Amino acid sequence: MKSRFEIFLDTDIYLDHLCKSKKKEGSLLLKSLTLFNCYSSVINASEIFYGCTNEIQLEKAKHSFYGTGVLGIPYKYSLSIAEVSRTINSAKLINSFRDAVVTAICKETRLPLFTLNTNRYIELFRIYGVKLISKELIEKNNSSEIIFKKAKIL
Repeated sequence: MKSRFEIFLDTDIYLDHLCKSKKKEGSLLLKSLTLFNCYSSVINASEIFYGCTNEIQLEKAKHSFYGTGVLGIPYKYSLSIAEVSRTINSAKLINSFRDAVVTAICKETRLPLFTLNTNRYIELFRIYGVKLISKELIEKNNSSEIIFKKAKIL
């Protein structure tokens, strides 16, 4: 990671892009790629590829990850994933194991998460000090620095 303006993209950002590809609406994925160094994980990529039902969809899905660094899950992250999973259980949060993986990756890499579903992560991220970037911040701003300031990342 080389820039101070780096973000982690959740699966819903890719789904949004793939579903809007023929519409006139702007793609949050493409805008993110122009403003930030973007990362995702093998979990997010797997979720997208799992939903593909034919070769054309698979190629479009693969193409959506161009320009994004797809992070693996190193062994040391397993400790964080286990810790986050225990927190989810003990705090009786509605989050899933998948959410624990995303949270642990963001925690370990210190990357803020851009997701369309900030409510899903808000309590978990508060506990672990991970920052969230909302759809509104990306839609209404054209500067990575302004977005980071408004998200209280800088």
